[in-house]
Amino acid sequence: MNKKQVKKRISELASVIQDAGSDATSLLEIALFVEEVFGIFLSDNEICEKNFGNYHTTEKFVLEKLKLDRTCVESVE
Repeated sequence: MNKKQVKKRISELASVIQDAGSDATSLLEIALFVEEVFGIFLSDNEICEKNFGNYHTTEKFVLEKLKLDRTCVESVE
């Protein structure tokens, strides 16, 4: 899955993400979506406003977990 596909899938949950904030039910709904769609296992500590409080933080978190956020390639020696 590439960045464009990740963004498209996250946008499917945009209305929930927009209103999530620190609402536990919304955060859980987003977390379950992320686990199901992206195959990411989340710890209880990761299900929080910092990671899922808005669209931008959710996207960033998913890209980091999928290791798609790297902007440069590490050189191999």
